[in-house]
Parts: sequence; structure tokens; C-alpha cells
Amino acid sequence: MKFCTKCGNQMADTAKFCTKCGATTGKPQESAAIPHQELLLSPAKKKKKWPYFIALIVIVPFMLAALASLGNLFISTPEAPSTSLSGNSHTATTTSASLPPETTQAPMLKGIDDEELYANIKEACASIGLDLSEVKQVVKTGSWAAGDRLSLTYRSHNIEIFLNGDNTVNSIDIGEVQVYKQGLSPLSIDDYLLPPDRKDALQTLAEATVRSALNFPSTANFKLFEWGYGRAGDIYLISGTVSAKNAFNVKSDMKFYLEFRATDKSLKAEYFVLEGAAVLGKKSVVKIPNRKEVPIETKKASNGSFELIEGTLGKYGKKVTIDGDEYIVYNVPKGSYTVKSNVNFCTVFVEKKAPKKTAEGYTEHEIVATHRFENGANNLKISVGADEWVNLTLHAKVEFTPIPTD
Repeated sequence: MKFCTKCGNQMADTAKFCTKCGATTGKPQESAAIPHQELLLSPAKKKKKWPYFIALIVIVPFMLAALASLGNLFISTPEAPSTSLSGNSHTATTTSASLPPETTQAPMLKGIDDEELYANIKEACASIGLDLSEVKQVVKTGSWAAGDRLSLTYRSHNIEIFLNGDNTVNSIDIGEVQVYKQGLSPLSIDDYLLPPDRKDALQTLAEATVRSALNFPSTANFKLFEWGYGRAGDIYLISGTVSAKNAFNVKSDMKFYLEFRATDKSLKAEYFVLEGAAVLGKKSVVKIPNRKEVPIETKKASNGSFELIEGTLGKYGKKVTIDGDEYIVYNVPKGSYTVKSNVNFCTVFVEKKAPKKTAEGYTEHEIVATHRFENGANNLKISVGADEWVNLTLHAKVEFTPIPTD
């Protein structure tokens, strides 16, 4: 006799499924997490009434929920399929027509009326290969901790630009991928754009792949508004929800996720997860690029002022390891300073360099002073002792100006 791996029910050795819960009796498959959800998005709509709402739609709706381990009830092992794409290359294609010459030659974009801001956006976009001549308008969609948030449409995709309070660019995001990030080497945006000519082929192939893994493929129904699409170089990603019947004629919703490798003429499935079970492949084939730190040009002034940017070393930054985690702190010279914040919200801590152990065994540094910056709260006086350093909260960007001593 054997026992069901799902509910523990006793079964005959020849049983193919549990008569109590309906689970198949093959070797249990390991639970497979859905990787790279941050790459999944949908092309932007051409007309946007609520840019902020639509920007959220790009990020949120295709994030897959926590997956149950009931996949064995529906799954059979499929062959790895592929499909012809009639010779289409996986290189991103342009679908938005360029603006007329008189528009593309304008000094600034529609929606941008500050020359310095335009120059900063142009430089950041150029580093990731985003051609601003294909962008008709930039829309302010709100603000975040450091500054304003902008939105634009590029090759049918929603792109968000996150600014610092001083109008420098903090990041440029497609979905949740930061193709440009201040302080890190840029990525190529073309590696994350989904060409429109691939979307239909990708969905058709995904449906065929999922059906091949079901015991009752003819009952499969794919939910229209739960598709998610993504790309990372030559790997195309797609996710969604399928409803299908099990051995007891009961329909159930199942989440799926697939990765296809693209060649010049075809897409081939290389990784497939259905309702938490890895059906094809052992792990994701997406390769996340290693990004190097790049120096950020900080402001220089004749009065001795200097800028500290959270997450970057600069002149005074130092990496320290505390309880196994790495941080950057700033050994600024002893003295008193007038400090200005170049972001909307941040906090500057002055801490003792000497560590202490808590009763629970953790390491901590005594906080001597806490200085919070909010909109309009600039030019605070901060004093730093010889045995103290400065610590910054996420996204902080502050300018220290020494106060002369008599």
C-alpha cells in the first residue's frame, strides 16, 4: 500500500490518483517559485487619462500571487515546444513614428520647461539607448521620497523617470526594472522592450505549452486580463492564469509562468512553472547582469561645501559590515555645518563610530543626533565630532557647507 503525498489517504499501489483529494500519485514535484516578476509588464495604452494609475497597472497586475502546491492534480510532463516566427528577429522594433523634424529638434520635450532638467533627462536616456525623438510628451505623475516622478510612452511601453529634488535623475524604470540607476552602470533599454510583433506569437505558444501540461487540455480557458509579458535580452517571459478541469470534472484556476529563448526564427520553451511545480527546466534561464558602481559627479563649491549621496562612496564614504550586512557611512571632517537636502524627504544621523553590543547580541552605534528633512526644511545646522560619523536614509542627497569658526 502507499499513501497520498497530499492528504495522507491510503491507496492501492496501482492507483494513479487519490480517491479522497484527487492528487496524482507520481513523484511529488518540488515547489518552484515564480522568478523575475519584476520583468513582467504589459504594453502601454496609446491614450492615457490617468498616467499615474496606468503606471501602476504596468507594475502590479501581473505580479503572481503565492502559489499552492496542487499542481500535480492537473500536470502531465510535456515536450518543450517551439514556434516559427516567420524570420522575425528578436531585436526590438520601433512602432511609434518619429516626430516631425521641427518637433524633434525642439530644445525641450513637451511637459519639460526647465533646461537643466531636460539636459539631465537627455543624458540619462542616452546612456540606456532611449531615443527622445520618439517621445512626444512627458507627464508629471506625482512625487516620491526624493523628488518628482515623470511618465512617458516609448515604443508602446510605459517608462517612469524618478527625479531627485535637485532635478537630477535617480532612476529610469520599465516595469520594476531600473534600466538607469544613479551610481550604477546603465542597462540597454532594448533588452527589456517587448516588440509588438512578438506578443501574439508569445501568447499563442504559451497557451499551447500550458495545454500540453494539462490532463484535460480541451477544458482550458485563459483569463484575458491576467496576462503578463516581459523580456530580458533573448529570453521572453509570459505569465497568466488558466482555468481547467481536473479528474473529478471540477474546474480550478492555476497560475503559470514560462520563459522562451528567442532565435532569429523561433521561440523555444526552456522553463515552465505551473501552479508552483516546475514542469520544464530546473531553474530560470534569465541572467541578471552584474552592474558596476560608477562615480556620481557631486557638486563642488569654493566655500568648501560637499555633497553626500546615499549608497555612493564619494570622498568621505566608507563601507562597514555590521552583523553581516554591509553599509556605507560617511567620515566627514569634525566641525559644524549648514546642511541642505536635495531630495524631498530624508534623515541624517550623527552616530558614534565605536560599536556597542545589545543584550540580544546585536551590534549598534549610538545615535548622537537625528536631523529630518522635509519639503522646505533645509539649511539645518549639524555638528559632527571627531569620534562620530554620518549615516543617511535611503535616497538621501545632502549638501554640507562648513560653518567658519572664529
